[in-house]
Amino acid sequence: MKFHYKWGNLPPDLRKILPIDLNHLPDEEQKRLINTRAGFIDRLELGKSLLESAETAGCSSSELTRRFYRYATVEADGAIGGWKNVSLGARVKDYTRSDESAANATARNAMGMFSRLLNLNEEARDKLIELIVERLDECGRRIQRKTKKKIADDFAIWRASHALEQPAGGYGSSHSSSSVYRFINEFLDGNIDSYDIWFGKNSKKQLRVSNGKSSFRLATMPFDKVMIDAHRVDVIGTIRRMTPDGPKVQAISRMWLVVVLDLVSGAVLGFSISFDEQVSAETVEEAILMSQTPWKRRALVKPLKYVEGAGMPTGVIEGLTSCPIAMLSMDNFSSHYATLIQATARKAKGFHTMYGGVGAWWTNATLERFFGVLAQRGIHKLSSTMGTGPGDPLRPVNPAKNAIEDALDWRYVVDLLEVLITEHNTLPSSTRSDMSPLEIIDNHLRDPETCMVPAFDIPVAPFSPRLGFSVSEKRVGGYQKKGVLRYPYVEIDGRYFTNDKLTADFDYIDTKIWVHVRRADFYVEAFNANGTPLGQLNRCGGEDEVPMSQGAVKADRKGRNRSGVSNAKLHELREEALAAQADKDASDRPYAISAAATQIAADELMRMKAIAAGQSNPSGQSDGQTVTAHGYAAPPAPVGSTARTVSREQPGQRSSVPKLNDIAAFSGLRKRK
Repeated sequence: MKFHYKWGNLPPDLRKILPIDLNHLPDEEQKRLINTRAGFIDRLELGKSLLESAETAGCSSSELTRRFYRYATVEADGAIGGWKNVSLGARVKDYTRSDESAANATARNAMGMFSRLLNLNEEARDKLIELIVERLDECGRRIQRKTKKKIADDFAIWRASHALEQPAGGYGSSHSSSSVYRFINEFLDGNIDSYDIWFGKNSKKQLRVSNGKSSFRLATMPFDKVMIDAHRVDVIGTIRRMTPDGPKVQAISRMWLVVVLDLVSGAVLGFSISFDEQVSAETVEEAILMSQTPWKRRALVKPLKYVEGAGMPTGVIEGLTSCPIAMLSMDNFSSHYATLIQATARKAKGFHTMYGGVGAWWTNATLERFFGVLAQRGIHKLSSTMGTGPGDPLRPVNPAKNAIEDALDWRYVVDLLEVLITEHNTLPSSTRSDMSPLEIIDNHLRDPETCMVPAFDIPVAPFSPRLGFSVSEKRVGGYQKKGVLRYPYVEIDGRYFTNDKLTADFDYIDTKIWVHVRRADFYVEAFNANGTPLGQLNRCGGEDEVPMSQGAVKADRKGRNRSGVSNAKLHELREEALAAQADKDASDRPYAISAAATQIAADELMRMKAIAAGQSNPSGQSDGQTVTAHGYAAPPAPVGSTARTVSREQPGQRSSVPKLNDIAAFSGLRKRK
C-alpha cells in the first residue's frame, strides 16, 4: 500500500499547495478542483479548522480529508501525486481482485480476473511470455512479424488444453482478448529486446537518444545528396473534347508527380508528371533528365503566372546547364524502377544510388514534407481536391462532379504545379540562414572558398545509354541483286529508318548496328559495331506532322497484326477507339472518371513532351535558347551528331533519303538503272 501524508505530518516544504492545470477539463470538474484547492489553503496555509475548510471546499470534512490523502500520496519517485490523483476516475493504487471465484463474474464485474489467473498460475504466465518473445515458429522458421491476435489465439488453445479456469464470458470474448493485448503492451514496455520481432529491426535504434559521437555530415554542398520520390496529386482534373454534338467535359484520373530535390539547398532540380496507373521508369527518368537540361519559362494557362525570379536552377542560375548529382537517394518504393536507375541513369550521369529500408519513410522526410506543403498551398484549395484522405471533413462529397462543373482542365493543374514548384525555389527559410534555395546554389558556385567542382558528363558511347534514350542492337535490312535493289535500313517498332551513310554502302546489309532512340520524340542515332558514329537516322517517308513518342508508337501498334497498315492510319484508329469509349463512358456515367478520357489526356501530354524534345538543341551544345513545353526539358543529343532536320519532302525539293510512304511501298523492289 502506498504511503500518504496526513494533515499534521505534512512537511513544511509541501504545505504550499500546488497550482492546478485546468486545460481540457470540463467546467464542473474545474469548479470542483478550484474549491478543493481553496479548502486546502484554508486548512494548511491559513490554519482554519477542518469544518471551516470543508465549507469553503463545498463538501464534508471527511470528503475533504479523503481528497487530501489522495493529493498527498507519495509516488515511486518520492514526490507527492498532486492534483492528478484528485481528478475523478484517477487510480491511486494498483487493483488486485480479492474474489477467488469467477462463478459469479460477468463482463461488467470481471476486473482483475486475468491478472489474478496469471498470478496464481506461473505456468500460464511463463507460456504467455514465451509466445511473446519466441522467434521461431513450429517449423523452425524465423517469425518475421508478430501480431497480438495470433498470440491471443495460441494462448487460448494452450489454456484449453490445460483446462485452466476461464475468465468471465469465456476466453473467446473480446473482453478476454483485450486482457491479453494489455499484458503484451505492459510486457513490451519493459523488454525492448523483443522490439525487432514486433516493430521491425530498426525499432531499437529509434529508441536511442544518443549513442556517442554523431556521424559526420555526408552532404555539405548542393548536389551532394539528391532525393527523388513520387506523389499522387490529390486532385481530379478534366479534359475538354470536341464531339459531333459539341464540346464535352469529362473527369480523368489523378496525376503522378515525381520530384528531384536537393538536400542541402532544398531546391527542386526537376520534376515530371504522368497519368500512368503506377509510376513508370520513364517518368522517373524524365524528372532526372529535367535536372540535367536547361530550363526556360513558357506560356501558362491564364491567370497563372510565374513569381519574379522563380524557376529551376538550370534556367535561373547563370552558367549552370545541368545539376551534377553525386548521390541519388530513394525510398524502398522505388525498387520497381531500380533497373532503369541502375542501368541507365547511374551509368549516364555517374552518381551513386542509395535506397531506404522497408517502411522507413523518414529516408526522404524532407521530400515528404515538400509534398505536404505543395498540397496545402495549392492542391487542397481546388474544388475537386481529394483532401488528406477519406476522413478529411473538408473533402468534397463528389470531387469528380465538382471538377466537371467547374471545368478544371488538367493543363491548369499541370501549370499550377509548375508555378508552385518554381516559386518554392525562391522562398527563403529560417533553417537555411534566411536564404532561398536558388541563392544557396548560386553562392556555392560563386564563392571560391567552397571549392565546388561540378562533375563532367560521361562521354557518349554506343553501348551505354543516355538519359531519355533506349539502346538496342538492330540488324540492317535491305536487298541487292541483279536488276533489283532495296536501300539498307533498320526497322524500329514498325518504322523504317536510314541515312546517307547507310544508303551509300550496301555492305551494311545483314550486319548489326547499335541504335539509340530518344523516347520522347523517336529521334534516332546509330553507331557501328566498333563504336564509330553513323549519325542521325531519318524516317523513310518523312517525319510525323506532330512528333510522337516511342511509347505512343508502341501503343498504336499494340493488338492485332498491323502489317500493311500505315502508321498514320494506326494512330487514327486508336484515337477513334478511345474517343468512342470516352463517349460511351460519358453517356453511361457522366460524373465518373473515364479511363479512355484519361488516356486521351495522357496522349496529349506525351505529344507535349515530344514537341519539347523536337525543339531542343540536338547538337548537345547549350545555347541558352532551349524551348520546353509544360516543364519538360528535352535531352541533348550526343556531341558530334548532325543538326536535326525534318526530312519531309517539299514541293520542288528532293531529299537523298528514299521517300516511301508506308510499309507496303517500302517493301517493293526498285529497278537498278
